Amino acid sequence: MATDPMLAEILNTTRSMSVEEKIQLIRGMTDQVEHDLKGIKKAQKRSLRGIWKGLNITDREIRESRKEMWGNFPREVSQ
Repeated sequence: MATDPMLAEILNTTRSMSVEEKIQLIRGMTDQVEHDLKGIKKAQKRSLRGIWKGLNITDREIRESRKEMWGNFPREVSQ
């Protein structure tokens, strides 16, 4: 399960712990992980406004693309 040698050693050590000790460990780790996550900045959302600016796609090109895409689509699905 664990590929990191340090993690494998930790997991091996926990096998000899009592259930109460494992619960204390999990609670302590949960608190630490929550603290660590608060310090991570969330990625800013990037606006897609203007993403197509400058492409100059014509209505004709859109119609042709639609015709090409949907032209290969079966009208009825045979069973």
